[in-house]
Amino acid sequence: MNNLIIMIIILIGAIAVDIIFGEPKEYIHPVVFSGRVSKRIENYFRHHDNRIISGSVFAVSVIVITAVPYFLAIYLSSFVVVIYVIVSMIVLKTTFSISSMGDHIRLIVESLKNGNINDARVYLSRVVRRDTSNLNENEISSAAIETIAEGLVDGYMTPLFFFIFLGIPGAFVARIINTMDSMYGYKDRENFEFGRFSAFMDTVINYIPARLSWFFIGFSADVLNYRHKVISPRKYVSRFDSVNAGWPISTMACALNLRLEKKGSYIVNDDGYQPSVRDIERSMRVFYVAVYSYTIIFILPLLVAMAFLM
Repeated sequence: MNNLIIMIIILIGAIAVDIIFGEPKEYIHPVVFSGRVSKRIENYFRHHDNRIISGSVFAVSVIVITAVPYFLAIYLSSFVVVIYVIVSMIVLKTTFSISSMGDHIRLIVESLKNGNINDARVYLSRVVRRDTSNLNENEISSAAIETIAEGLVDGYMTPLFFFIFLGIPGAFVARIINTMDSMYGYKDRENFEFGRFSAFMDTVINYIPARLSWFFIGFSADVLNYRHKVISPRKYVSRFDSVNAGWPISTMACALNLRLEKKGSYIVNDDGYQPSVRDIERSMRVFYVAVYSYTIIFILPLLVAMAFLM
């Protein structure tokens, strides 16, 4: 029971740290650190004949090297409970993002409201892979909403899902896997084989959380009284290269009755409304409600259940 109380304190404390302080400085952020590690050792693995195997060893190496200092800090702090809790809060917070999503999206929204579409394109380019240089307002809005939906899974639901079963190490590794996928999980000539294992790991860890997003996005839209008719997202999921991305994006599109499109890749909810800056703001409200409802309805009860079962 003491372990359960400590885990709940760590979880709530980590969320509070996110809300109050936002993202930690780059020099202690594991996402930044893993990026630096990967760039430093990448060339040692790229030149092997079997790129799938070398890419797999590379991904595991980055995860291990990145994890060592953070896990060591948790271990050394474990001799004093108060210090352990504080350190664990900070490390757990680095595995998810709530306020950071709002900060990025706010810049896009403010730019669109002020008529600065070029600024909106620049801010959008910081959170999406696609070329944003020629996107119009509807296309920018669509991309931002897709980012919010997918970020709910990658940036919050998945790390905390693994926190339930594997503690902070599970959440931490899940976050680094997501980072590796965002850096190398492309289907271009350079990364198709080399990044395949990173993409595979990301697909595995997001499998269940992506499908859970169907309930929590829909539930949040209902709580906010945004959904005026029920549209099933299931038929649109198969249009995505990544089915895991398809679930939250399709659910958000259907919950708000929006037509979301990535040109040359997919269209979701073909008969929905063209998205606008107002819909970006509505999507962020759905994001916040989904974050807290997922924590209260799913994460905390499962933590309690796991404590009694173990």
